[in-house]
Amino acid sequence: MSDCCETKKGKNLKELNKKIKYFYVDGCHAWLDGIKELHETLVEEGFKPNFEVICITTNEEATQYKFCGSPAIQIDELDIDDMAKYVKNYSMDSCRPYHFEGKSFEFPPMGMIKKKLK
Repeated sequence: MSDCCETKKGKNLKELNKKIKYFYVDGCHAWLDGIKELHETLVEEGFKPNFEVICITTNEEATQYKFCGSPAIQIDELDIDDMAKYVKNYSMDSCRPYHFEGKSFEFPPMGMIKKKLK
């Protein structure tokens, strides 16, 4: 049986030279699905699924991490959603919709993640 560090073809996955952080707040209904999507995307792209998971517990942490709502992914400290650059008030109080290729999602979709990995 293969582990998480092998692709479906049996090849070893390579390290990604980017720092990935996955943020969520307690009570977010979509955070586990988002982690699964991130994990599957990294493996599909040939990378080891290495990322840090951070639960935002205060508004101070939300400001510190520039957290726009749950769930969120940052790659090299930049939010994967281009719309996040317009957010100026950070809070742990909101769920977050994602819009990609004319569709709405409750967590970052695979296509959006793949685009930002390049």
